[in-house]
Amino acid sequence: MKMKKGILLLLLLFCFDTLLAQAIKVAGTVTDAQNEPLPGVSIILEGTNQGTTTDVFGKYTIEVPSGAKLIFNYIGYVTQPVSVNNRSVIDITMQEDIAQLSEVVVVGYGSMERTNVTGAISSIKAEDINKVPVPNAIEALRGQVPGVRISRTSGMPGSGVSMKIRGTNSLTSGNDPLIVLDGVPLTGGNMADINPNDIETLNVLKDAAAASIYGASGANGVILITTKRGKSGKPTVSVNFSTGFTQLSMTPEMFNADEYVQLKLDAAAGAGNPKTINEVLNDPVERQNYIDGKSIDWHEQLLRTGSVTNAGVTVSGGSEKLTFYLNNNLYREIGVVQNSDYTRYSLRLNSDYKAADFLKIGANLQISASDADETGNTLDQNGNADFNDFVGNTPLGRTHDENGDLVPTVKGDQFQYNPLFRYQESDISRQNTRVFINPYVEVDIVKGLKYRLNAFAEARDEKYNRFLSTEYNDGAPNYSRIQLSRNMTYLLDNILTYSTTLNEKHNLNATAVYGMQLNKYYNLNTQARSAATDELDYNAIGSTSSETSTLAYSLNDWSKVYFVGRAGYSYDDRYNLTLTMRVDGSSKFGENNRFGTFPSVAGAWNIHNESFLEDSPVDMLKLRASYGIMGNDNIPNFRYMSLAQAVRYSDANGIHTGFTTSTAPNADLRWEESNQFNTGIDFGFLNGRIGGSLDYYKTQTKDLLLTEKLPITSGYEQVLSNVGRTENWGIDFALKADVIDGPIKWNVSANWSMDRNKIVSLNRASTDDEGNPIDDTANGWFIGQPIGVLYEYDFLGIYQAGEESTAAAMHPTIAGYGPGDPKIRDVNGDGVITTDDRTFLGSSNPKWYGGLNNTVSYKGFELSVLFEMVQGVKKINYYYGSLTGRDNTIKVDYWTPENPSNEFPEPHETDNYYFANAVKVRDASFISLRNVSLSYNLPPSILEKMHLQSVNLYMRGNNLHYFTDYKDSYSPEVDAFNFPTMKSVTFGTKVVF
Repeated sequence: MKMKKGILLLLLLFCFDTLLAQAIKVAGTVTDAQNEPLPGVSIILEGTNQGTTTDVFGKYTIEVPSGAKLIFNYIGYVTQPVSVNNRSVIDITMQEDIAQLSEVVVVGYGSMERTNVTGAISSIKAEDINKVPVPNAIEALRGQVPGVRISRTSGMPGSGVSMKIRGTNSLTSGNDPLIVLDGVPLTGGNMADINPNDIETLNVLKDAAAASIYGASGANGVILITTKRGKSGKPTVSVNFSTGFTQLSMTPEMFNADEYVQLKLDAAAGAGNPKTINEVLNDPVERQNYIDGKSIDWHEQLLRTGSVTNAGVTVSGGSEKLTFYLNNNLYREIGVVQNSDYTRYSLRLNSDYKAADFLKIGANLQISASDADETGNTLDQNGNADFNDFVGNTPLGRTHDENGDLVPTVKGDQFQYNPLFRYQESDISRQNTRVFINPYVEVDIVKGLKYRLNAFAEARDEKYNRFLSTEYNDGAPNYSRIQLSRNMTYLLDNILTYSTTLNEKHNLNATAVYGMQLNKYYNLNTQARSAATDELDYNAIGSTSSETSTLAYSLNDWSKVYFVGRAGYSYDDRYNLTLTMRVDGSSKFGENNRFGTFPSVAGAWNIHNESFLEDSPVDMLKLRASYGIMGNDNIPNFRYMSLAQAVRYSDANGIHTGFTTSTAPNADLRWEESNQFNTGIDFGFLNGRIGGSLDYYKTQTKDLLLTEKLPITSGYEQVLSNVGRTENWGIDFALKADVIDGPIKWNVSANWSMDRNKIVSLNRASTDDEGNPIDDTANGWFIGQPIGVLYEYDFLGIYQAGEESTAAAMHPTIAGYGPGDPKIRDVNGDGVITTDDRTFLGSSNPKWYGGLNNTVSYKGFELSVLFEMVQGVKKINYYYGSLTGRDNTIKVDYWTPENPSNEFPEPHETDNYYFANAVKVRDASFISLRNVSLSYNLPPSILEKMHLQSVNLYMRGNNLHYFTDYKDSYSPEVDAFNFPTMKSVTFGTKVVF
């Protein structure tokens, strides 16, 4: 009986084991955290040495027992065991293994593992760039990189951006960082010409240790852009298409027709000359429209909903010897202002060929062409951007006459012209083409020693057209202008690199560069009036007489030669030292100071690799310190010489031509020089779930290029000299955390920065009787104060009834000053308001700025929300009108005897109110809902049926909302009358075959 039970038990165990051993087919995909497929993943059946690998698309199919456990393994990622549990589809998302993965970071003239980096470098990757629906990749940095502040000076389609790394150092030579594209320093042009989808990474070099390798161009930091390259394997085809709309981010409230009439009445009363409605509406158009109850909303008349379309096709792949990346793209934006459209076409081809084991060659080719219609943003005679037309015209005006034809002016006032009429009677456009090729040759000389020849040639052409018809300005002669310019850049770098490891602990690397760069520029500008016909627009410029036409031609060439050396040493991945030296020679300076030397030294201690932290939760703990000298040669050419200008003058003997100059030569002119100290700490905990960095820096910039006045006996009025000094210090902080790491993932990244600058000295000639330097108030430069400080009267409110005597005593030189007039702070306490009572009210530079990004993902869904914060900014809001009643203005709460407001003074029909700029000072701080991205990746089970690699559906928004007290404007960022920032919402899809 016992034997029978034993046999039965064995049979049951055998059957159960047979059920477990029954093989099933399991299929799925293996991707990284960004849902990108990982090719070549090893899949091992637990307990055996047998396995398989995924194909090039990250897909796999394997037959295993239903109860088996699979082990997924990939270099740089955490090994992941998964139980089958009778499943036939298992999709795996692998996580990076911080302990074994060492990120490679692009640095100047090479790359290195991040663990060995000694400088302050921040990075942003392609997936973060592509979440921002903007045509300019630099704008994608907004709110995402500590110490970097990006802003738009104009929201006009196709316009560039303003960027600063760690604040302001120079007064006159520019503060924009150097942009390096695939190892080539760019010499200008609009970054909107570069398709953001072509970019793999953006690395920001912020301190001297990282940026001084670019010497005379690195004082304001460096942005290194690396474009995408092909990978060996089956060719991949990617199609990306999106479309959406744009609108104003903010719209100020205007006085409506009734409020506008009341403003006129109050302005007349404020001037002591009360009037009736018929008297203030003395224009027949305004009077009739008021009687008829007609009014016009200029925003509705002149603005529209804009649109954005972005379409691109990418093909990449290759073999073990030849790889390629090819992308062509169309970007089209229809602006919210009529006649403000922008179109960009771009083509990029990156190719690499391994000709032999020791030889690699390749080239990057970029072709782009853009066409911008700027008619809608150049409505004044001088061609300046002018958004004032939306706030200046009367709401009782008109656009068409009784026959339906456009009228030149909206009422009898000739200065209140009709923008729609001027759109019709003008044509302003700008076409740009940009072609460059960047070939290279790379030779492995011996083990560890490489030589690379990097070449570059670029042609950048621009054509600017402008035409104003005879009707544009009340019958004045028509005006034509065509301006042609070409910018040619050539570069040749010889780069020698060496790296070796001794005794498995001593890592040595060295880089030597000898290079040269040449830039050639010309501009041909022809203008004419009184062309024979309006029909040909600016193309009729050749039909004018020589008396009404002008032709100007200018050249502007410069060249640079440089020698670079960098040596790095690392001991046991714990202690790192980097020494850099660069010598620049520039044609922008005379023979006395043509060459400049820019050294730096940096060290880092990887504390996390010390034995006392072996069993701690610390993954990364690095201390860094650096000191270096950087330069700034961003000045016009040949300023060390005395440049003559052609002049025409007349006397009793007729008209004569000649030459003159007011600036003396200065053969000792040299670079602006910045000395920067930086110390920082990088940290990471819990297998990379928490990480960040903290940096402190201080920069002293000397030899600032400023103009000094000369005594009249010298024969010159002024001379450009190296005389100014500034100081700049600040703190950068960045933090990232994986708050939830499970089926639902929540990642948070934040950054916070502050920078402070001050002017230490200006020119030598401007001193008082005691020899102390005098401020340059004309330029707004004050010693001991920040660059960009706001120096104005401090507005406290409005004088009210009963304060007549106080107001009169404070302003004895202004007759009738009293209730309804601005109340100004008596800074020096002498009881009288004078120019000495102006004070420092703040600065256009923020007290601090930063960003907060939250990303939540679940299965195929991902939501990313980025906020940008800019705090402590003061500006004058020039959109606030004069309250004379002549023009309409943004609606404000102004003072009247019946409405004793403390916000704006009493209107006055014959004159602007006193201390107008002081009244208009506002806090321009803001928090912006900068970017929102919602995407969904189709699951592999659907993709397999469609024979696709991936399908991503997305909705993205940019500049969606401002939280700010700077209400009465179109944007807290863009200055008054410039094209304001737009908000956009786009919908799109990316399909990978």
